Amino acid sequence: MATRQHHFHNKISLLSSLLVATTLTFILLTSSIFDVFHSPHQPISTLVHAESIPSYYSKRYVFGQDIAIKSRKLSSYHNVPYEFHSLPFCRPKEVKYSVESFGDYMLGDRFENTIYHFPLLQNVPCARIFPSMNEQNTIICPTFDKSVALDFMSKIKDDYHIQFTVDNLPIAYLYDNRTRCGDAPLNDLQQLSKETTKYTRPDGFPLGCVYYPESLRNAPQAIKDKKAQYFVNNHFSFLFKYNKKVVRGSDLYFIVGAEVYPSSIRHESSQFTCDVTNPEKFRIDQATTSIPFSYSVTWLETDLEYPNRWNAYLKTDYDQDTEDYDIHHYSLINSSMTVLFLTGIIAMIMYKILKKDLDSSKINDDDIESSLLQEQETGWKLLSGDVFRIPKYPALLSVMVGSGLQLVVMFTVSLILTVFGFASPESRGRVVAAFILCYLFTSAVAGFWTLKIYKMLSGTNYMMVSVGVALFVPTVVTIIYGTLNTIMWMIQSSMAQPFFSIFTIYTVWFVVSIPLVFLGAMMAQRSLSNNKDHWTVTTTTATATTTTATITTPKVYPTPRNIPPLPLPLRFPYNYLIAGILPFTAFFVEFYFLISSIWLQQHYFLFEFLFTVFLILLVTSAETTIVFIYFQLCHEDYRWWWNSFFYSSTSACYLFIAGLFYYSSQLSSPHFYMTILYFGYLLILCFLIMLLTGSVGFLATFYFVRKIYSMTKVD
Repeated sequence: MATRQHHFHNKISLLSSLLVATTLTFILLTSSIFDVFHSPHQPISTLVHAESIPSYYSKRYVFGQDIAIKSRKLSSYHNVPYEFHSLPFCRPKEVKYSVESFGDYMLGDRFENTIYHFPLLQNVPCARIFPSMNEQNTIICPTFDKSVALDFMSKIKDDYHIQFTVDNLPIAYLYDNRTRCGDAPLNDLQQLSKETTKYTRPDGFPLGCVYYPESLRNAPQAIKDKKAQYFVNNHFSFLFKYNKKVVRGSDLYFIVGAEVYPSSIRHESSQFTCDVTNPEKFRIDQATTSIPFSYSVTWLETDLEYPNRWNAYLKTDYDQDTEDYDIHHYSLINSSMTVLFLTGIIAMIMYKILKKDLDSSKINDDDIESSLLQEQETGWKLLSGDVFRIPKYPALLSVMVGSGLQLVVMFTVSLILTVFGFASPESRGRVVAAFILCYLFTSAVAGFWTLKIYKMLSGTNYMMVSVGVALFVPTVVTIIYGTLNTIMWMIQSSMAQPFFSIFTIYTVWFVVSIPLVFLGAMMAQRSLSNNKDHWTVTTTTATATTTTATITTPKVYPTPRNIPPLPLPLRFPYNYLIAGILPFTAFFVEFYFLISSIWLQQHYFLFEFLFTVFLILLVTSAETTIVFIYFQLCHEDYRWWWNSFFYSSTSACYLFIAGLFYYSSQLSSPHFYMTILYFGYLLILCFLIMLLTGSVGFLATFYFVRKIYSMTKVD
């Protein structure tokens, strides 16, 4: 009875710690809803769907209200992002930043005000931007020297795109049949009024284009670069789609679409016009000192409802080719069904083998076939005096397992929030911020499990382990991310996290995360305080007439047992390489789409698939580790503690290899800084996946081993 009460209190303590972490996370998300998830003009009710839902608090406009365009960044597939005004564009006299969360900094987003603002529903056929045309001197069009011109040309060659937003909606670009320099300005209202079902590049429009002489088509790239001609897109044809609603007798307008058609025009001072059929393009070279910019604005009423304004963005790439969309679904379904089928087979095999072994162990010693059965016994029953031997570095093992279980809870809570619509595509930075905050507020889970496992392994230095688990993951991530941030700061990239943002994160970590770690450790210590030996195993003792079950502490022989030679699949490193394949197959397809969305500046919205894959990964990691540990014990190898962690965590190595292959096949940047940035973030991701899968495998194996040895007889 006392033992049952003890186990009951253990479960209550665990549930209490999880409840505290979940409650604190909910409090944080509720109190920070206007800072992280919620824009100033968007209601909380809009968070229940991936799209924005109009309501009384939605962003509404009246006729003639000023509409301002913000810049997000200059982005490229081949290089790091930069701020929009890092190039000599015409800019307001005072540039203001409006970053919504520290997640925007991590993605390189820097929202800045621009010179492009105009009244609602008032078309602008052609407006030239030039300092002499602005009497108030509120617009600055800087001149530049040779070095800036070369930087401009370099960014055109690297395929940089300009990202603009209006009303939290990205201004998208449609290639259609247009060249990268846009040809003539698109003023045909009939062509503009075509319904857009998808956007080719919702992440922006080209900065310019590069033309190579036809005679040098087969020439080396170095020779072609010397003869290349660079053209700048200096005219922007904006198209804004709106929906009109009558509310209480007043006309209200909602912006439901935003497009841009860039062009390169060499404006003549004597005859300034944008209505040209075949314009001469504006060329930039080392002698260029200024660039004249112009724009036009067209407003178009549409029947598109406000809740559906994100459909054209979220269907990017998939509606263009339905075959790609089918491949995504079929590949995901196929990998999921394969994993589920394999885990079903594993469960059936384990049940039959284990049932046979346990049935044979219950036969009385005076049975005639007892001696024959003893000879046929599998090796795991012979390790009862060694299987619970304390492993090397128990403190490090406890810290890694506790940190991994915290990541499991963090990802579970965060993905549930995204599935229910809290991850709006309007701000990817808020999604990143939500994951970081969920990690900070689930620190009690790490403290609880770390100390609990450490005490089971007869550890005594509780303070050291508690401090270790509080510092372990933040220290590793800080070393990698701090190095990347320093490099980004040196080259003045928009990916560089400002000092105040870093200081804020670490202040929250010190004030919130560390106390929660010690809170979880205290709860674990209290839950195990009644158990003098920290953990127990139910063993079955047989006599000549009776069989009784008692609660005992696992006994360990003073002399370690000799380990016989192992078969090749159970030897290092083959055992780790084989065991890591199955968990990796559970998520590599979704990993491809996720990493494509991140690095190719697309909007990821398949959170239901991601959550399903995450659950499959957890189940697969647990079952794979159990199978390999069982076969290891059958071959009389009792060193299962660390193996139970590394068997499933080896999938992170395959993830890194897959990331390497993706980089070489999809990105393949010639720039050193882009390479460092990509592999730095990939290394952090693989480190977190290693802890997550390893901790799940360890915990599942621990309870499995304890269960099977509690069912054996002790003479």
